[in-house]
Amino acid sequence: MPTQARFASAVIDDDGNFVEGAAVVVVDAGTSTSRGTDTSDSSGEWDITPSGGGPQYDVTITSGGKVIRWFGRDKVQVETVQIVSPDAGLYGLAVARTEDAAEVEVALFEGDRPQASAADGDAAYNSFLMSDDAGNQEEVARVTWTQNDVNPSADGGYKISVAVAGSLTDALVINVTNAGVHTNTFAAGVVSVDDTTDSTSGTTGSIHTDGGLGVVKSLWVGGTLSIESTVPQFRFTDTNASADEGDWEFVALADASFNLRALTEAGEAGGGVFSVTRTGTAIDEFSFASGVLVSGTGQIILSAEDEMWIGPAAASGNQTNGDVTTGLTINQEAADDAAFALKSSDVAHLITSQAETDTYFNIRKGVAVGGGVAFRILGEQTGDTSYLTTVIGGTATTTKTTSGVGLVNFNILEQDGSGNLAAITANGNIFSVRCRVGGGEVTRFLVDEDGDIFVVTAVDVTGSGNAVAATAFDDMADAELARAFDLARSPASTIRTEFDDFVRYKEQDLIDAGILGDTIENGGLWNLTQHTRLLNGAVWQGHTRQLALESRIEEVERKLLTAGG
Repeated sequence: MPTQARFASAVIDDDGNFVEGAAVVVVDAGTSTSRGTDTSDSSGEWDITPSGGGPQYDVTITSGGKVIRWFGRDKVQVETVQIVSPDAGLYGLAVARTEDAAEVEVALFEGDRPQASAADGDAAYNSFLMSDDAGNQEEVARVTWTQNDVNPSADGGYKISVAVAGSLTDALVINVTNAGVHTNTFAAGVVSVDDTTDSTSGTTGSIHTDGGLGVVKSLWVGGTLSIESTVPQFRFTDTNASADEGDWEFVALADASFNLRALTEAGEAGGGVFSVTRTGTAIDEFSFASGVLVSGTGQIILSAEDEMWIGPAAASGNQTNGDVTTGLTINQEAADDAAFALKSSDVAHLITSQAETDTYFNIRKGVAVGGGVAFRILGEQTGDTSYLTTVIGGTATTTKTTSGVGLVNFNILEQDGSGNLAAITANGNIFSVRCRVGGGEVTRFLVDEDGDIFVVTAVDVTGSGNAVAATAFDDMADAELARAFDLARSPASTIRTEFDDFVRYKEQDLIDAGILGDTIENGGLWNLTQHTRLLNGAVWQGHTRQLALESRIEEVERKLLTAGG
């Protein structure tokens, strides 16, 4: 703005001719104190820069008998004003108000005069023009103000438009409704604020708002993102989901913890999916839903080396296992119950003295203070298989020596108490099969370190749990029954003799005697224990017959000797 007033104009008569020689005087407003004089030239132009005084002046122009006065207190109303200033050092228009007040009105723009036909949405604007390279004036910007509501309590709007490729485009739109809703809209593009003031609250920083902030696309924050509220929270909304079905909330709670929780379809907060609790700066616990993920006491640790540790720190103080690179370690400390369990809502075995009714498998120590491992497998009464092992892969060897191995191997070793491996105790049992009979567990099969196999020599045939001697096949010809087994098992490869015609037993007799589980055609299995009893019986029957034959021969010899005597 200029620091000193300047008056310049041209004197023109009623016929439009320039008037030369008109006297022009500028004085302090309301006084006769002269602050400058000039005389119009042949072009009618004059120019006076007042020397001091002001800030308001009166101007008097005298030409012949005509006098024109402009007073500083005048209010001028014209239909159109065009200001052209060819002087690069002059403002085309300078408006100043020198009233010393906290707030002053410098200029007033009226979009229309009072009228009864005013309607919501009426607008007025100021245009800003510039010349193009052909010298044509083009509108490059526009400021528009609108009357959003013509009721006496006006709701206004303000818009700044700029030319883009020859067409005006809204760059900033500010609207207010009678409901108190403020809508500020920026045109597409980057809005840059160069101020570097950091934000420490909701009323500080380069940009702050008393309302919410809506961001349609991605939001990137280069520094710290802080949320200050009674219950600070983020909400993540899936616009493709129905209602609030796909929404999530990240909530900081009053007890210094926070939750990541899902929302119901009605937008209500559901259960926390992920939460963190802390004391001061120390994290007490991470959790998913109602289960712990990581707690401050080390109940579960997920290491950067892909190892999971469950339980307190080991005796060494470590929460890692040197024997595990990628895997799971469970530290029970002195606990003797299950270290690992599998459950299913499909299972209800009811044997709650052994495990909870929906637990179908668990692992625990074999000996409470010694180690080892015990597998506990539980099933309902309706199942016909409680434990199944399927081995797939590998190529079976055919070596039938002490170095031979199978696709399934049990390696059994002792240790000497000093951390060294040791040989199995002589005649020590290395493998057994036990079952519950008559209210208690009894062994039915044993293998010892010599490779000897032991099976039960007595069976319970009374149902009382009391073992009695196995029933022999005393009422049957054991040798014939043994021969019937060979004929039934491999009739084509068995060399028959004339004595086979005297074998009285068939395959069904073998089944009835418990030597076969079913017919060979049906895949009946061979009862080795019962077959051993059969062979023992056949040997004894053969022996007794031999003794009887020997006795009869001796009797015949005695009679012959007596007769020849």
